[in-house]
Amino acid sequence: MTTIVSQINQEQSTSCIELEEAILSGILQFSELSKEILPLLEVEDFFHGMHQSIFEICILLYNEAVPIDIYIVADSLDKHQIIDKSKAILFLKRLVTEHFFSGVNVDAYVKRIKDAHRRRQLVNAAYRINQLATNNTLDLERIYDESEQSLFGVTRMDISTDLKSVNELVPGYLERFDARYESQLNNPRATGFPSFNNKFGSFRPGQFIVVGARPSIGKTSFALNVARAIANRMPVFIFSLEMSRDQVMDRLISADAEIASTSLALGKLTKEESQRFLSTVANIRKLPIHINYHPGISIQTICALSRGLQSRIGELGLIVIDYLQLLGGGDHPNRVQELAQFSRALRALAQELCAPVMLVSQLNREVEARKDKRPMMSDLKYCGALEQDADMVIMLYRDKYYHPKSLDGDLAEVLVTKNRNGPVGMVNLQFDGEHTRFLEPSQRAKSSFERKHDSF
Repeated sequence: MTTIVSQINQEQSTSCIELEEAILSGILQFSELSKEILPLLEVEDFFHGMHQSIFEICILLYNEAVPIDIYIVADSLDKHQIIDKSKAILFLKRLVTEHFFSGVNVDAYVKRIKDAHRRRQLVNAAYRINQLATNNTLDLERIYDESEQSLFGVTRMDISTDLKSVNELVPGYLERFDARYESQLNNPRATGFPSFNNKFGSFRPGQFIVVGARPSIGKTSFALNVARAIANRMPVFIFSLEMSRDQVMDRLISADAEIASTSLALGKLTKEESQRFLSTVANIRKLPIHINYHPGISIQTICALSRGLQSRIGELGLIVIDYLQLLGGGDHPNRVQELAQFSRALRALAQELCAPVMLVSQLNREVEARKDKRPMMSDLKYCGALEQDADMVIMLYRDKYYHPKSLDGDLAEVLVTKNRNGPVGMVNLQFDGEHTRFLEPSQRAKSSFERKHDSF
């Protein structure tokens, strides 16, 4: 059993006291060199409490453009009521005289100190996990989720906090802008629909995307089509809460092999279809598509599994959750508040993993009562929080669903009603219900929406 005493002993064994003293000695002795050292470390990287205080004072002086030496630092320590000035001078003089500092080894010193900090964080995480695991009042899903978060936080890359002028930023910015432009030409997260990509851009790391539609309009097909396109270049993770893994496979194969989904469901294929079926299965099995089927899966489990998969196979191209209203594991008695909690958690997950998260959602029944049944953001079922949390909201509408004799035929309107990083508007796709897929219409007349709203 881990105790507080053993935790403290473990933390001390992962400290680099002498290196901390050597670094502080260098900062106090060499004013010019301190400008290079200070941005490389954080206060928390130091283990010794007095070392943390000295480094924090040095940072304050550096930010105020005040020279750093023994007497100025001692005076500041006294003013901040950390230690008496006379005692501070003695402590700082001992640092300088007793600890040799070599400017040549700065990078090595910094790395060792930061590594020791990471090890202490691991000790703390292990202690936290032990506390969680031995708390019988907590359910396992919460324990898994909080344990994952504790460990994941330790493994994140350090964030550089150095300040730079705009003049210094411009060269790197232009280089990244060129890369951004090039990536749009061949973006690994392109949706598979050129008209959509050209108008709204490809999906971005950390983006939270909501896809909403009424039943049978094609929201699951749209999500799977996008996932299939991205899987050509990056791994995707699909959480299916309604359809089984076999049903998801049926849809993927139907779209790729152009075999009617009903034929796959019945297992009745012609000889030609059988050949296409086998060829498509051989291609799909090579794709990095991961499918989880668990009706009522909790948001904590989704987050934990996503973190785990990314830690094993690397950066994820897309995470799909189909769909919001079937999620379980919330702790609010009010369903609206519970779904809002899910929305916030998925947005946080997208940012944490730097991977786009696509959440499929139902719409309210009120849509059916309107004359114009095109969905709006306010139609998102039970969850106004989605309007605020989402970076992009995509609504699907097919006029033929409501008006079988519609001149639009199989045209589907893909309406982007919110786009935090770009324009809103609409593009048309062709809905191929037989093969559960959307296509770019090669030749088409304007839809009724375009005829009425050419300026949308």
